[in-house]
Amino acid sequence: MKPIGMIATFLLVAKVVQASEDVEVLVTDLIEWLRENGAYINEKVAVKRTIEGDSSSPLGLVAIADINSDETICHIPPHLILQPGEDSPKDTDCGTIRATFEMLNAAEPNPYARYLLSQAPRYTPEFWSEAGRSLLKELLHDFLPPVYVDATLTELKSYCHGDIDNPIYLHAAMLVKSRADYSYLVPFYDMTNHHNRKLNMKHAFNPYKEQINEGYAIVAARAIEDGEHLYISYNRCNICTDYYDWFGTPEIFLSFGFVEQYPQRWLFDLARVKFDLDIDNTAGSEVVTFLVPPSKKGIDMLRRELEHLDAFSEHRTMNTRVIPENEWSLLWDYYDALHNALSRAVSSGVPLADDVWSLGHDWWVKDGTMKESSVEEHSVRRSQQAHGEL
Repeated sequence: MKPIGMIATFLLVAKVVQASEDVEVLVTDLIEWLRENGAYINEKVAVKRTIEGDSSSPLGLVAIADINSDETICHIPPHLILQPGEDSPKDTDCGTIRATFEMLNAAEPNPYARYLLSQAPRYTPEFWSEAGRSLLKELLHDFLPPVYVDATLTELKSYCHGDIDNPIYLHAAMLVKSRADYSYLVPFYDMTNHHNRKLNMKHAFNPYKEQINEGYAIVAARAIEDGEHLYISYNRCNICTDYYDWFGTPEIFLSFGFVEQYPQRWLFDLARVKFDLDIDNTAGSEVVTFLVPPSKKGIDMLRRELEHLDAFSEHRTMNTRVIPENEWSLLWDYYDALHNALSRAVSSGVPLADDVWSLGHDWWVKDGTMKESSVEEHSVRRSQQAHGEL
């Protein structure tokens, strides 16, 4: 049985989260507070619903006047950024989670805390209910991406020594994992939405290579017209080179809680198949572009997984496990995207070759800065090579 104080804390979070009609007010208060405390937020940018008139759609940044290329969108000074303390390990976000927890748990939460408390709890799959994560793992079949669904909760307990039974701490952890830029949780910047085709913002400088005392600055990557939505990329931004080769549609789903629009990137590590999936605007059809020549062995593996997905859908048509509706709905959104990606890959008709199985474990590395040997920093599993070694 949970302590009464814990229940009260959870009810407090639930009450704030349910007050969705007040989110616009919270955003206005937050922007005013940021400006009063030294942040620059361009007056040509507003926070609006991504679908006008639909209060259930996410918030995002919108241009309300023409913006010049390289014009500053926002500059957030370092004293407003949540980051690890001096006594926290620099190679982890444990300190940022602790700082966020303390801010959310304050007797009088500041406007940023109140805004973060308005965000829905457990909206990313790695923070789903036990039943939701269990069903997701059944779907993934120990083969399909994303992998390591339980890794984050394990890390919070064993490495951060966090109390994941405390709903405020769990909420803080999810917010940092899904909204922070590595170990920096940056107000206003964390409202930027992702789109790899409509990308029109970029980092003015890399805070990981330069001094964080410069803060965070985002500028227009090109001229932006009045009425355009503003987007950054969560995996292809100008300082995201560690993510280029391995962090694709499945990882975005796991870490951020949505299925990205086209273009999509899919990496099936155990089958050694990697491709981009996009729309040909002229023909109006989907196009598969293999980034490594696929093999018959790999495509056959994907074909078997496609059969698994078909069997899964036949037996899981009803929510018999009392999984929260948001988890159930998002799981099937991902199912549809995953099934479609597999279908397009196995029916592509491209020539097949076995060369990929003669390559080393870094067969998937091409454009980014991530090295295969950095096994703790990516989620690509080693697959069986032609000579039988792992």
